[in-house]
Amino acid sequence: AFDCTNHPNPMQIVKKTGDYSLIELDISTGVYSDVHTVQLDTAVDAGGANPSFANAFSINPIDDIAYGKFTDGNNQDFFCRFAANQLAEPMECLCALSKVGKGGTRSGGELNSATIVNDIYYVGMGTKNLRTIPSVSTCFTDTSCFAPGAPSPFTQCPGAWIFGNRDDGFGGTTTLALETINFDVGALNLNIASLTAQFGWNELDYSTNSRYLTNNVYTYDSVTDSVSTFRPCCDNGNNYLDINPYTFGGTTYLIGLSTEDGNALIVKLSPSGTSVDGYAYARSRFEWFGANYKANENIDNSRGFKGFGAAFQYGDDMYYAANGGTGVFKMNRPVLEEMLVACDFTAGGRQCGITNGDMLKLQRVAASAGTGNNDGLNCVNVVDPFPDLPPAPPSTPPPSAPPA
Repeated sequence: AFDCTNHPNPMQIVKKTGDYSLIELDISTGVYSDVHTVQLDTAVDAGGANPSFANAFSINPIDDIAYGKFTDGNNQDFFCRFAANQLAEPMECLCALSKVGKGGTRSGGELNSATIVNDIYYVGMGTKNLRTIPSVSTCFTDTSCFAPGAPSPFTQCPGAWIFGNRDDGFGGTTTLALETINFDVGALNLNIASLTAQFGWNELDYSTNSRYLTNNVYTYDSVTDSVSTFRPCCDNGNNYLDINPYTFGGTTYLIGLSTEDGNALIVKLSPSGTSVDGYAYARSRFEWFGANYKANENIDNSRGFKGFGAAFQYGDDMYYAANGGTGVFKMNRPVLEEMLVACDFTAGGRQCGITNGDMLKLQRVAASAGTGNNDGLNCVNVVDPFPDLPPAPPSTPPPSAPPA
C-alpha cells in the first residue's frame, strides 16, 4: 500500500529534465518537494529506466495502492502500480494499455486523465474518450478478469472503451466522444465586465495569449461589448486533463476542468460504472479570496490556468491545481449538487444550465507552483489537509428607519 501516513498531502508526478519525479505539495507555501525519481518495472525495461511518458495516476481507495500509465522506450503504454518508496517496493507493471509504437503521445493523443472509483480504473485522452480496467484491487491477484493463462505486463489490459473508442481496443484509430457545441448565450447579456467578474481579470487589459477569449471559448464582439456564444470544447485548445469522481443521488459522475477557462465536463456513469449514460458541460466562475490571478504578479502572461492537470479528492471534496501556478481550487459542492439536478446529459442538451446563466463555483484554497508534463494523485482515506475557506463576508444590514 502507498505510505499515506507520511505522504497525506496532494502529490504530482512531473517531468524534470528528462526524468519523472513524484513530488508532494507543502500546502502552507505552495512549493512541491521531491519524494523520489520514478523508475520503470524491470520486467518491462531491464534497465529500470525512467519512463518516456508517465500520466493518468490515481490511488485506489479500496487498497490504498497507486496506479498509473507508464510508457517505455518502445512507446508502449503499461498499467502499473507503484509506491512512495520505490527502493523498498519497486514498480510493478500489470498489463499493457497499447501495442508497441502506439503509446506515449502517438495515435491521436496521450492517455493523460484518470481516476479510480468503485474499484474501476477510468483512463482517457483529455477525457474526450474513456476506457476501463475493472476490479483493480483483485484482478491482478486472482487473474479472474483475464482470459485463461497467467497474464504478463505485455498482456492487453482487461476492460473496454466506454466513451469514444480505439479500434481493436489496443492500438487502432482513436475516436473521441465529445461534440463541438456553440451554446447561444446572447440572452444572458454577457459583456467584458461580467467575464471579468467571472474570472477575476479583464482579458482586454492584456495583448498576448488570450485566455478565456481564445479560439472562441467565448465569442466576444468588442464593438458592441457583448458575448454571443460559448464553446466549452473542442477545436479551441480545451482538454480536461484530470478528473475526480463524485457520487450524488446514487449516480457517479466524472468531473474535469478545461485548459483555458476551467469549464467543467461532467460524464454521467451508468449504475454499473461500465458504460456512460451521457455527458454535459458547465460554466465555471472563480473566487480568489484576495490571491493574485497571476503565477507571477510581475509577468502579465502568467495569468490564468493553462490546464488543470492535477485533480485531488479528500472524502467528497474535490480540488484541482492549475498548471499555470495560480493555485488549487475547491469545487463548491452545494452549487454543484444544485446544478446536477438540472443537467441535461442527452444529445440535444449537453449542458448544466449554460443558457440559463448557471455556473459552478471554484474557490482558491491554496497556492500551488506551476507544473507541466504532470498528473495529480493523493491518498483519499486521510484527513483533508487543505485549510477551511475564509468565512463569507457579513451581509450589509438594511439602513435603519429614521426616528419618527
